[in-house]
Amino acid sequence: MLSRGRVSGLSVLQVVSKYYSRRAKLLSDMRKRPNIEEYASAAKDLDERQFIHLAQSVCDLRNNYALLYDKITKNKEKLVKPKSSHELAYF
Repeated sequence: MLSRGRVSGLSVLQVVSKYYSRRAKLLSDMRKRPNIEEYASAAKDLDERQFIHLAQSVCDLRNNYALLYDKITKNKEKLVKPKSSHELAYF
């Protein structure tokens, strides 16, 4: 579960860096050719898609933390006072 959350967080970082690279290229092209309106439209579409992706990623992150919190609180006693291997050997 922890590794899934970590992988999810790292993939968000990769997506964000790719987004900024794509957006920079679009804006650079838009400055070179200001008479072509499709660049502005493409940048707007890219921004909207990135917003939706980030909103979904935040929801996934929230769900992962809620699940982790639930498991920790349910197993708090076991985490605070774990059984030693010696106690298990007598049973």
